[in-house]
Amino acid sequence: MKIRSVIALIMAMLLVVCAFTGCNKEPVTEENTTEAPVSEVVTEEPSAELTTEKEITTKAETTTEKETTTKAETTTKKPETTTKAETTTKKSSVDVNSIAATIAGKTSMFEETLFQSSGAIGLDIFGIPSSAVSEVAYYVASAAVAEEVLVVKAASSADVATIKSCIEARRSMQAEDYADYVPKEVPKLNSAITYTSGDVIVFCVSNNNSAMRSVISGLL
Repeated sequence: MKIRSVIALIMAMLLVVCAFTGCNKEPVTEENTTEAPVSEVVTEEPSAELTTEKEITTKAETTTEKETTTKAETTTKKPETTTKAETTTKKSSVDVNSIAATIAGKTSMFEETLFQSSGAIGLDIFGIPSSAVSEVAYYVASAAVAEEVLVVKAASSADVATIKSCIEARRSMQAEDYADYVPKEVPKLNSAITYTSGDVIVFCVSNNNSAMRSVISGLL
């Protein structure tokens, strides 16, 4: 009986303790039970497709810029074309003395060796006005042959015709004169060369006029 009484007493005490504890405990409300929302910060990584698109665009722009620069440089580096005006200028800048000396130096094409005479004498013999000429060179042989070389540069394009007219008058007169006392020279005079290139006129009487024509054309 004593044991039952003790157990009953213990149980009663436990009930009292539980009751006391239950009274002090706060009621559970929705506020207490609701958990505060956790903000999730989501960091979006750059899209691989977007990055690739940017890289492709950048490469395309760079390639286009390089191609444009290359084209511009290629256009700039293109060799300049020589115009007809420049060609005429080059021909006008030839050295008449050098041309005359080269022609006279082809000794195999002359019966005699030619020697250089005064340009003024050459103009006087041919009857060419000095005002029509800016440069002149004259080579001649002895009176035994009709061989001679005259190279003149006209003062202007309008003077070219005047010079050629004077040269033809000289050739015709020589042919008549040599027909009387040295007839063998007449064929040379009949096939004499009058070669014009721009404002430069070359007159040549040689022992081989056909071959000499090629020489003269190669010099001008």
